Amino acid sequence: MSKVWQCLEDIHGLVAVPVTWRSGLAGSFEVFHAAYLRTRTDRAKSIPCPNGCGCAHEVVEHRDGSLVGVCRCEPWNCEDIRLSAEDVVLLELNWQKLGRAIARAFGCDAKLGELGLPHTMQIASFSGIGLPVVLTIQNGRDGFQNVVGQLIARLRERFVLLAPTGRFYDAHAHGLLNCVKAGFFNLESLLTLLPSGLLQARTSSGELFSPFLPEVKEPVPEEVARQVLALIGELHSQKTVRKAPVSEVFRLYCKEGYAAERVAKECRCSKALVVLRLKQLRMKLGRDPAELRQLSSHFESIEDSLTDSRAKHIHRESAIDESRFEEED
Repeated sequence: MSKVWQCLEDIHGLVAVPVTWRSGLAGSFEVFHAAYLRTRTDRAKSIPCPNGCGCAHEVVEHRDGSLVGVCRCEPWNCEDIRLSAEDVVLLELNWQKLGRAIARAFGCDAKLGELGLPHTMQIASFSGIGLPVVLTIQNGRDGFQNVVGQLIARLRERFVLLAPTGRFYDAHAHGLLNCVKAGFFNLESLLTLLPSGLLQARTSSGELFSPFLPEVKEPVPEEVARQVLALIGELHSQKTVRKAPVSEVFRLYCKEGYAAERVAKECRCSKALVVLRLKQLRMKLGRDPAELRQLSSHFESIEDSLTDSRAKHIHRESAIDESRFEEED
């Protein structure tokens, strides 16, 4: 699986003939090709030498329409290679499909946008405040560090930067990102390419990206947080619906930070039903559910305190019962 992500950083321009992609992707070529590569209208002008000498064979078309790869080394070393039309097809990365797949895997809202930087684009936003999630695919350390510096200068806010691997991420890049409290993650260690072509995350986006959210400027009073949990508990106790209960949508969307599409998948329902539940939450709570995503830590601390309180109460009742039993003896 790691070869998939390394391959993206090895292919300059993310455009190559099938033999190059196949060599880099190894056993994942067919799956990745079907899911994330697309065919360009122009054809290759050269192909890599099959003898591994490092040169490129120029693609020459004869009068009868046949294609051959001609060695241009000095001195000439290789025989001409007969080529088919499929051999000289150019395959390029489909950024939109890969970006949406990564966003879906992390449960983020897909948000594709050009940033005016080479091989770099925003692919998603995380949480209700729209923390930018950016993907960059570079071929070297200099290019990677240049993109990091440009992103910091242009965005001027916190963001999450993704790259296929971490081999170009060093102390210098870490220091730059740390200055704006931005985060970096490599996809090689976080995503798995499934046989279906889908990407599967090994860690939730909430766990990964939440530390890089801006701090809440005005902490919500504990009373308000308790009121929200009380209302959610009330809705849960009513149990008026079976599919995608409001309390479950609240947990997945507000506390776990999942996108509506991911919530629908977890609840095994349509996205439209999740959107309806979010509207019901907004009406019941008087707050935008997206805003509540920033308050998950408040909810957790309150729930933890309630759990501790119940445990202490049970322990106290048990101690009283034991004391009474001893007195009776």
